[in-house]
Amino acid sequence: MDYGKLAYLKAIDLEDRFNISKSGGFSVSVLEQNNIPSGSSSIAEIEGSGDIAVFINCTDSATFYVDGVKICDGSNVFFKLIGGGKISAQSDGIEKLRLLALGNVVSYERAGYGYADYNGSTIGYLLCEQGKAKAYTATVTNFKPTKIFEGDFTQGDISAFGSGFIMAFVDSNGNIVTVMDGKRHIYSVGAQRVAINADSVITIAYVKNGELFYFALNGFGEEIAAIDRINYNGYIDDVRFIKKSGKLLFSSGGKCYIKELFESNSYDNKLYVNLTAEVL
Repeated sequence: MDYGKLAYLKAIDLEDRFNISKSGGFSVSVLEQNNIPSGSSSIAEIEGSGDIAVFINCTDSATFYVDGVKICDGSNVFFKLIGGGKISAQSDGIEKLRLLALGNVVSYERAGYGYADYNGSTIGYLLCEQGKAKAYTATVTNFKPTKIFEGDFTQGDISAFGSGFIMAFVDSNGNIVTVMDGKRHIYSVGAQRVAINADSVITIAYVKNGELFYFALNGFGEEIAAIDRINYNGYIDDVRFIKKSGKLLFSSGGKCYIKELFESNSYDNKLYVNLTAEVL
């Protein structure tokens, strides 16, 4: 895949790459396409290594191909890729299609911005596009997504938490809105981008006027006790957590940086890796 042409090597896209090294070659990738025309249409190009499981659920039946070879027919299909491939569909038109890829996925094309995490055998993912955010869950064994949330938000993120998922969104006023089990809590911090990670604590990071801040919560709906700023002099334009690691990715000036927030339950302000990358 031509990264220079696609310009997808920003922080949110590097999340899957670092997940691979941390979780033994496992990552979650999702995409959604709407109003696919009749005839032959390109669905996605996936790159990775090893076995990659692909689940596709769509409103209309289609014939699916990988690198021009017919794989299967139907509206709810599963197949395996070896190291990736170009997926296409032949149909009379598809109103909506969702794709889930599990495995060592390095890169993939997607519609809008997708954010995902997994909780046991359940995938939670969030799609943000044109001021709308929609969240879904689906089991790994049967990828039939169920919508769990929809709202007018410019951007958001999702993380496994307890037996379910917790989400964080940015609204048009710069508020961070956390959502869990139908409940909401608002933090008025003037954010433009947000990322969330939850394990023993809930950690929320956000970009405000080119600076990166973060705070920790012991539970959903807790008030902020303290906000910390990342000590970095450049202008930061995006932020993303490497799920289940406590590490943070942010992009600035055409480069992506990785930052350790917590080490042995203490703050560690050391910036220790930087990667040259093309930023959208």
